Amino acid sequence: MRVGRFTDAQKKGALHWAMEFVVVVAGVLLALWLQEWTQRQRARADMHDADAAIHDEVLGNLEDVMWRKAVSKCHLEREQLLKSMLLASTDHWPGLQADALSIRAPVPETVIPSVYSRPIEALPTSAWTAALTSGALAPMDHDRFRKLAGIYGQIEVWRRARDDESAAISELAALAFPVQLTPDLKAQMLGAVYRLDRTRFLFAFPSTFDIATTMRNIGWDDRARVDHDIRELYAQINSAGFVWRKCIQPVENPFRTVPRQAR
Repeated sequence: MRVGRFTDAQKKGALHWAMEFVVVVAGVLLALWLQEWTQRQRARADMHDADAAIHDEVLGNLEDVMWRKAVSKCHLEREQLLKSMLLASTDHWPGLQADALSIRAPVPETVIPSVYSRPIEALPTSAWTAALTSGALAPMDHDRFRKLAGIYGQIEVWRRARDDESAAISELAALAFPVQLTPDLKAQMLGAVYRLDRTRFLFAFPSTFDIATTMRNIGWDDRARVDHDIRELYAQINSAGFVWRKCIQPVENPFRTVPRQAR
């Protein structure tokens, strides 16, 4: 079968339609590329926003635990006092209302004073949870994500320790007043003191220095910011009129502190 030659008009028509096809395909590919580029940019912007929120959240939690470290000696002394009084030969408990941390604290009076006063920490994880739920951290480098996950794993340990501590303090509430100690009650109170000792340990390890080192490896060197926050904390304490016990240690900046075992 013999195919005739294309006429000039047919050639022009074919060229025209070929050009139209190329333009349409190029337009579609360009639109898809622009859409993908825009999505990538939006994803990176969302990741940076989430990263900034996570940074603030992690730093706030670290500063709470820095204060825990400062009061740890007072908590140890209070645990030792509770243990020695509970193990005394007498079954009469005289009551214990002296605050574990302060000599004078300008706070509203409570109906039942705590025998183991402690800082109040929120230890939030909402920024991390929101970022995971939204997928905002999907573009993040895997090593950075792994380090952040490790930090939040430690924050979760602190949260559980805080909750266990709260339960133990509630058990010890009766010791604020004179009470007759039965063997069972003594055993229950000693168990609560043991739980307090365990939670104090969980707040101490890993150290704030270890967390700060991980943050610095991520790229968050907050030395100046933490110095500023410590000054603000002491200014607020002094203006409020708190008088602390001698067992309170100075709050240390873990971005500047050399751990004791390395000294």
